[in-house]
Amino acid sequence: MPAPHYRAPLHCMKFALAALGGLPRTLAHSQFDAINEELVDAVLEEASKFSHQVLSPLNVKGDRHPAKKQEDGSVVTPPGFRAAYQMFVENGWNAAGITLERGGQGMPAVVSTLMNEMWHGANMAFGLCPMLTQSAIELLTTHGTVEQHLTYLAKLVSGEWTGTMCMTEPQAGSDVGAITTRATPEGEHFRIRGSKIYITFGEHDLSENIVHVVLARMDGAPAGVKGLSLFIVPKFLVEEGGKLTSMRNDITCVSLEEKMGLHGSPTCVLSFGVGTGAVGYLLGQPNEGIKAMFTMMNAARFAVGLQGVGVLSYALQMAEGYVQERIQGRTPSGHPAKIMEHPDVQRMLLTLQGHDLALRLFAIYFAQQQDVIRIAKDDTERKRAAERVELLTPIFKAHATHMAFTHCSTAMQIYGGLGYIEDTGIAQLLRDIRVAMIYEGTNGIQALDLVGRKLMQQEGTLVKDLLTEIWNTGISLQQSPNPVLKRLCGPLLDAAKHLEVATIWAMQKNQDATEKSRQSLYLMAEDYLQLLGY
Repeated sequence: MPAPHYRAPLHCMKFALAALGGLPRTLAHSQFDAINEELVDAVLEEASKFSHQVLSPLNVKGDRHPAKKQEDGSVVTPPGFRAAYQMFVENGWNAAGITLERGGQGMPAVVSTLMNEMWHGANMAFGLCPMLTQSAIELLTTHGTVEQHLTYLAKLVSGEWTGTMCMTEPQAGSDVGAITTRATPEGEHFRIRGSKIYITFGEHDLSENIVHVVLARMDGAPAGVKGLSLFIVPKFLVEEGGKLTSMRNDITCVSLEEKMGLHGSPTCVLSFGVGTGAVGYLLGQPNEGIKAMFTMMNAARFAVGLQGVGVLSYALQMAEGYVQERIQGRTPSGHPAKIMEHPDVQRMLLTLQGHDLALRLFAIYFAQQQDVIRIAKDDTERKRAAERVELLTPIFKAHATHMAFTHCSTAMQIYGGLGYIEDTGIAQLLRDIRVAMIYEGTNGIQALDLVGRKLMQQEGTLVKDLLTEIWNTGISLQQSPNPVLKRLCGPLLDAAKHLEVATIWAMQKNQDATEKSRQSLYLMAEDYLQLLGY
C-alpha cells in the first residue's frame, strides 16, 4: 500500500494559532497593516495545497531516486525537485516570512512557522534548502555590511539564490575550535582553502547561485574558536549591486554523502581552493565568526525542531488512516475488528495525537515570542521575549526531534509488519527524521548548553520564571469550572514539582566547582532537557 500524500492539519494549526499565536495583537501593529486574519487563512490554505499537491508527491521519488553527482562535479536533484523549487520561488513562498524591510512579504512568525511545518512535513528533504537559505538571510541581515546586503540579500530573499552553512570538517566534527580551513587576505577579499563535510545543498541545480557561509581561520589568528572568522563564498562571483557573473569560484563538490535517509537532499563534501583559492568576503568582525554564526545556527535549530513537528504530523496522518482500514482479529461479539478497536493501538494513537498537538503548540508559543521581539514597544517586554527564545531554543530543538523520532517508531508499530516495509512510507519518515537529533548541534550538545549556560543565566531567573508560569497555570486549572481541565491540574503540578526539584539540584551542581559535580550535571543533562521539554 503506497504512502498517502501529506495533508496539512489546518484545523489543528488554526487552533494552535488561536490558542497561543497572539495573532490579533500582532496584526494590530503598523508593520502588518497590509495583513489581516482573512489573508492569513487564505495563505495557509494555499500553502496547504502546495505542500499536498506539489511537495508531497516528490517525497518518495526523492527517496527512491536520490540526488546524483555528475562527472563535471555538478549535482542533479531528484526528478521534479527543480520544477517544484521554481514554483516555490515564483509563488513567493521563500519570502513569505521575511520582513518587509528585508524585501520579504512580512508574514508574522506564527504564520511562517506553520508554513514551514508544512514544507518539512510534506517533504523534509526539499524543505532543507529554503530552511538554510532563510537562516542565511538572518545571518546576513544581522552581521552583513550595507554593500553585502545590496549584493546578496534580494536574491536570497526571493529564493533565486540559496544559502548554505559550511562549518563541519572531517577532523573536527562538533569540536568547532579544531577547524583548519584558512583565509588568506588578498586586497579587499580573502582566499579560502580547506574542506567541509555534511554541507546540505552544497551543490545542486535548483538555483542559479549558491551563497556559502564558511567558517575559517585567518592567517595568524588565535587557535580555538576565538580565532575563527566568517566569510561569504559564492559559487559564482557577484559584482557590486548583485549582478551575477559567469566566473565560477574555486569550489569543488568532491562527493555526495551516502546517507541513511534524506536521499533527496544532496549532502556534499566541498573543497575550497583546489586551485588559486576560493574568493571569500569577511562577514562580521574578524575572529568573531562563531559568535556571528550562532545567529544562523539558532535560526536553524528552531527550524530543525519544526522538522520534527512536521514529520511527526505526517506519521500521525498515516497511522490514523491505517487504523481505519486494517482488519485484524475479532470483537468480543465475534465481528471482524478494525485494529483501532484494540486497546494497545488506541494507546499508541492517543500518544501520537497528544505529542503532535503539544509540539505544534510549543512551536507556536516560540514563534509568538519571536513576534513580540519584533513588535513590542516596551523594551522590558522585548528583552523578556528574547530571553525566553534563547532559553527555549535548545529545548525545542532537542525535545521536538527526540519525540518525532520516538513516535515515528510508534507509528511504525501501529502498522505492524507493514510498517517495516518501505512502500507504506513510515520507514522513510523514520530514516529521514533520525538525523534531526544530530545536526545543528546534537541533542546532547543542546542539553549541555541548557544546563551549562542557560540554566545559570541571571542567577537562574530565566528558568525560575518559566517554572513560576507553569505553577500558576496548574493553580488556575484547580479553580477551573471545567471538570476536564480541573483533572489536568494534578498531573501538571506533580510534574512541575519534579522539575523544580531537578532544577534546584542542577543549579547546586553548577555552583559546585568540583569535577565530580560537573560530571554528575552533564550525565543528567539530556534527561533534564527532556523533562523540561515535557
